[in-house]
Amino acid sequence: MVMPQSSPNTSMYLPFKWNFEDFAYWCEKNYGVRLRSHWIVEEFGGQEIEAVLKRFGSNIVFSNGLVDPLSGGGVLKNISASIVALVTAEGAHHLGLRAIQPEVDPQCDRDLHGWWGGR
Repeated sequence: MVMPQSSPNTSMYLPFKWNFEDFAYWCEKNYGVRLRSHWIVEEFGGQEIEAVLKRFGSNIVFSNGLVDPLSGGGVLKNISASIVALVTAEGAHHLGLRAIQPEVDPQCDRDLHGWWGGR
């Protein structure tokens, strides 16, 4: 899967401009892999994740928090009874994977851990 990454000259990181052709050349040279820039969209349906998952998915939990910049591309509503979205207003996608931290976001942590504990 191709995940473009770059950094502007106003960042704490060294400036880096994304170039697909350079990245593809590097991957093929180092790993013998020819990149397919649109593979994820072709394989999983791009923006139509709900339709794709309804065809073959089950027992999937998507965890998203609305303060997480990744939430814009996340699943924010239940797709079926066995494909559910846990959305927390003050959380992030990784909160359900770590120990409860009441000082950070007590309600969010309790909601996620309560959901997991009931399963």
